[in-house]
Amino acid sequence: MPLDDIKQSRLDKLEKIKRAGIDPYPAKSWRSHRVSQVSENFDKYSQDKERLVLVGRVMAMREHGGSVFLDIEDESGRIQTYFKKDILGERE
Repeated sequence: MPLDDIKQSRLDKLEKIKRAGIDPYPAKSWRSHRVSQVSENFDKYSQDKERLVLVGRVMAMREHGGSVFLDIEDESGRIQTYFKKDILGERE
């Protein structure tokens, strides 16, 4: 893929994020846990249904029907997340 096409694709994604009302470059961010903490203690967090806030870079996104899988990476590791449209709704 030519470099100009890659650049345009990224700019289109950035515009889509902005139209959704999300600041793609927030001045501040907050997290409750690092990816490695969640990976190491997943059963505990899952059982407790504790709210987790992860901060990292989305390295991959795969859509399959009403499901979306994201790979999120921070300085401590990588984790896969799973979202279901019938639970979250169409907009989210």
